Amino acid sequence: MVKIGEHAVVLGASVSGLLAARVLSDFYRTVTVVERDVLPTDNAQRRGVPQGQHVHAIWPRGSQILEMFFPGFLAELIADGCTAWDDGDFSRFCVCFGGHQFVRSGSFPDFQASDTVYCPSRPFLEGHCRRRVCAIPKRPNQERSNLRGSVATLQECFDKLGRYGPRTLSRRSLQMAPI
Repeated sequence: MVKIGEHAVVLGASVSGLLAARVLSDFYRTVTVVERDVLPTDNAQRRGVPQGQHVHAIWPRGSQILEMFFPGFLAELIADGCTAWDDGDFSRFCVCFGGHQFVRSGSFPDFQASDTVYCPSRPFLEGHCRRRVCAIPKRPNQERSNLRGSVATLQECFDKLGRYGPRTLSRRSLQMAPI
């Protein structure tokens, strides 16, 4: 694939940031992911993701996209213990909203294999995405950093980035470094 640029920067190593890094890796020679949290090496909850303890599901279109970006991803999730609703049987769901439980009988009409819903925890999903993105060659990750600088207007932002380039500030050493 033709590279359109030398360096892209993604702010945040959440699922969306990791997927953005994966897409940008097709078009830029180097992609840097800047994250303020220390990134766990396993599937651990991060301080910066308070919604990580909520129920999560990967709906069919999301699973198609993840499989397209990371071939074999869904099989890996299942092999590592992810629950999947893959038969359309409503008796396998126990869902309650506002104190009202959904009926747990019947089945989804015309259920296809492509209708499968995967139900990983957020840390489990993010950990698997992070390992896949980090496996892409030339992927520097910078932990515990913030993009430095605040600007009042978009034009000032372009002017400053053009002159100085984006920089990170290490929370440990308090040293500025170009990205």
